[in-house]
Amino acid sequence: MAKKAKKRGKAKVKQENRQETTSTLAFIKAEFALNLIAALIVLISGVVYIFVPMQFPSSLISVEKILVFEILNIVIGLGMLISTLTLRTNPRGASVFILVFSILALIFPPYGFVIGPIIGLIGSILVLAKLRKR
Repeated sequence: MAKKAKKRGKAKVKQENRQETTSTLAFIKAEFALNLIAALIVLISGVVYIFVPMQFPSSLISVEKILVFEILNIVIGLGMLISTLTLRTNPRGASVFILVFSILALIFPPYGFVIGPIIGLIGSILVLAKLRKR
């Protein structure tokens, strides 16, 4: 009798875990789309500026430094993309990484077309705020 009650308890816990996972996935859909768009914008900005060099107002920045900034922007975009893809499994950690990568994209030229990091900031803050309410 005790074994049956124990099995029912385990089944109930598994069902609750499935419902919790489903509800977690349900509320992250819009934020996932925002962060995915942001990551793609930052990634595209890095790729575009490799083929179309930026015009810096100062001649103090050499071509090598510009190339380093562009490659860094591509790495930041890839980091944002990977964090966005892991958003469904670990929402809190992934949104913190997206937040950090968005801030880095705003610091380094070509700034991810500016709109990409801003969308990433908004999406990750929304995820963190929704997780805080839960």
